[in-house]
Amino acid sequence: MRKITIIVLALALVLLASCESFRADYYVDGTYYASQDESHFGEPWTPSLPQDRIFSGWGLEGGSEPYTDWTQLPEGEVRFDAIITDIDYIEFYVGDSLYERQLVTQFAEPEAPEAPDGKSFAGWALPDSSELVEDWSATPEDVLRLNAVFMDNYDFYVNGKLWKSVAPWDYADPGIPEESLYPVEKSFGGWTVEGSSTPVTDWTVVPEEHRLNAVLVDDYLFYVNGELWKDVSPWNFGDPGTPEDKLIPRGYVFEGWLSAPDYTPYSDWKAVPGNGVLRFDALLSENTVASAIGDNNVKLSYSPHREIEVLGPVFIEEPYEIVRGGVKVGGIGYSDIMKAALELYPGADQVIDIVVDYSTMHYTLQSDGSGQVERALAEDYAEASSDSYFRVATYTGIAIDIL
Repeated sequence: MRKITIIVLALALVLLASCESFRADYYVDGTYYASQDESHFGEPWTPSLPQDRIFSGWGLEGGSEPYTDWTQLPEGEVRFDAIITDIDYIEFYVGDSLYERQLVTQFAEPEAPEAPDGKSFAGWALPDSSELVEDWSATPEDVLRLNAVFMDNYDFYVNGKLWKSVAPWDYADPGIPEESLYPVEKSFGGWTVEGSSTPVTDWTVVPEEHRLNAVLVDDYLFYVNGELWKDVSPWNFGDPGTPEDKLIPRGYVFEGWLSAPDYTPYSDWKAVPGNGVLRFDALLSENTVASAIGDNNVKLSYSPHREIEVLGPVFIEEPYEIVRGGVKVGGIGYSDIMKAALELYPGADQVIDIVVDYSTMHYTLQSDGSGQVERALAEDYAEASSDSYFRVATYTGIAIDIL
């Protein structure tokens, strides 16, 4: 009986041993993740991790190599830990501001940032260095930050206003600015570096100064009846030709170009005028009274029903006076001409064939001790004198008696 009891107890122990359960526990960073029993043993799903952490597999507790044979059941209760690798970021900065962050494994050249005014983006540089990254196929060793590098542009100014700004690697002759950017009476004469008066001729030499200014030179100006007709650059100076007929008043003839203070038309067009002369005015003349009616008592046909007797010529000149250094020219009307005619010819009824001649007057201004301006001779007070010119009109007509 005792022998049977021992056999039953041994059988029970064997059965208990054969019913012992299998368990596999999985942990991520020491935190319980999942469990499996014998009937469900197999590689579990991949845990969710941040972008900068890479999951490489499951390793048995204490091991660093991933478990690979998921058809082989480990003995007893086992623990698996997730094998995780942390990945570094590489950061791109513009000044002190973070512009972009990349995983080191995804290293690539970012889109160029917007450059501040007056600068151009040159590239990305290693920390504490001006060396720019050129090879973007591999991450620079031991580098987790790159800085944006900006360089000063070369700025071209026209008449004090910025016209064009170019990157330093594009420095070259920018061309001729539009004429609308500077006054009509000026011409573009080249570029000078700020602080220099010498025009740039060799554009292969890159200057240290980053501002260049347009050289604007005075043109020679030609006026017809006080209106600008043509402006000519100094290097194209020459006879500008004859103004169009429509610009010349009826009854006048173009005689040439007059430059102050000359009284005769300019003739030597191969020579550039000196003394700062830049303005020329069209000299227009009008024929005076026809000689055919210059004698007294000559009867001329005035109208189909009336005859006239020519009494004689009438001359009257515009009055003028010098007031505090300025010229005040008086006007002339028909009543003034008739008044002058009656003084000469009391029987005058009309003044006909009135024409106008212009003459240039010259006077010298002298400043006295009190600062007042008075007319004086330049040779007496040369150091305080200045010459001025103005134009007055002379009216010529024929006084007639209507019979």
